[in-house]
Amino acid sequence: MKKILSIILIAMVSVVSAFADNDYTAAGVDITNKGTLSFKVNGTDQDTIDSNEDTFKVDRKLDVFVLHKENDYIPVTPGSSEQNLTFTVRNDGNGNQDFKLTQVNNKGNPFEANHVDDSDVTFVKFCYDSTNDGKHDTCSADNAADYTLSDLAPDANLSVVLVYNIPSTLTNGNTADYALKAQIMIVGGAAETNTSGADRQTEEDNVLADVAGVDDGSQDGYHSDYHAFKVVSAVLNFRKWSIVTYDPINKDVDPKRIPGATIYYCFEVNNTGDANATDVYWTDDWTNNDGKLAFPDDSADDAVQDPVDITTGCNEDCSNITVDYGGSHSGKVIRLPSGSNTVRVDTNKSVCGSIKTTVL
Repeated sequence: MKKILSIILIAMVSVVSAFADNDYTAAGVDITNKGTLSFKVNGTDQDTIDSNEDTFKVDRKLDVFVLHKENDYIPVTPGSSEQNLTFTVRNDGNGNQDFKLTQVNNKGNPFEANHVDDSDVTFVKFCYDSTNDGKHDTCSADNAADYTLSDLAPDANLSVVLVYNIPSTLTNGNTADYALKAQIMIVGGAAETNTSGADRQTEEDNVLADVAGVDDGSQDGYHSDYHAFKVVSAVLNFRKWSIVTYDPINKDVDPKRIPGATIYYCFEVNNTGDANATDVYWTDDWTNNDGKLAFPDDSADDAVQDPVDITTGCNEDCSNITVDYGGSHSGKVIRLPSGSNTVRVDTNKSVCGSIKTTVL
């Protein structure tokens, strides 16, 4: 099913706050202060008077920010494994926190407005890179429902990677959108919540300060951001047709396909995709042609290894398989190019080949 999704714009101030050091006063710190009163009587300084001390505890600001790393779709190939969507998770609060991570499907992506998500990929695991060197330091078990980042200090951030396998059934241009969602947790404990009621001066209260993400609201203890894969693949169209260039009666003037006629089987491979196709070859089974067509001889000058000349009409703006490649056969199966040779079909290009035979 196609899902129509709208892009969500995050306020620039939130993006800035995700990367600038906050240097907040730590939660739970006691701040004590007192005042000193100075005065005169009849112009004479009097002894100062100290006020009582006032002490309050710094409350806990609970804030997390998630942001995708790359600025465009992550290109993937059908059938590829362990492909990554990378995010930064940042503790924007003023105390150490755990963060529980989950992945969410089909929440749009930051690269296209009104995007239509048309594919799903297979989630494998969560990983994170504690040193930001591009390597997975620690990963969850495969197919884990969630994963916890433990004891992240204020202003600290980690690169978090969602790892997926790409189904072989996906095709060029397919997209798959996913979001990473982080929930603020007590270190080693449950989810953090707001402290209700009036201020408690000497106790540490909780204040949820997170902004809304793509799959969460403001001040709900979560933040999320989205990312996306796009399949970049070759799209090959394989076409075969035949032409007659000679017969023993009409020669080369309007020849017909009578016994003794020369027939060329023509092949064209056209790539309309966004990636080059490599290691391309094709085969042609002539088992059913026994007694009807002369089987091409690898050693003959005019047989499989000789690509059709442009004058035969077999070519249609193609790059021919060259004589150097030629063809070969195993039993009654012909292979082009020959042996273990292959050709490359670049995007928006075609490659052609041919087999010459005679009607028996």
